[in-house]
Amino acid sequence: MLNTTLVTNGFALHRKSKLSSKLNKFKSDQRLVATLRARFPGATFVMGDYSAPNVRFQEPIRDKGFRRLLKKSGFPVFLIDEN
Repeated sequence: MLNTTLVTNGFALHRKSKLSSKLNKFKSDQRLVATLRARFPGATFVMGDYSAPNVRFQEPIRDKGFRRLLKKSGFPVFLIDEN
């Protein structure tokens, strides 16, 4: 019986898809950081700590991960308490 979920390298297709999505997310994050550096050199990012409710068929916002990405990239990031 032929297993159609395996690709030629022996990894399951879902594992290959998960790896591809992680790599593509990493590349797009690096592209975003490079674009921000080019357009706004020496910028300081100030973000609010709002929380959006869960809405059907909409993906959640990337708040904490986005702040962490900017901090790791060397941007000064400040958080404002909106309460």
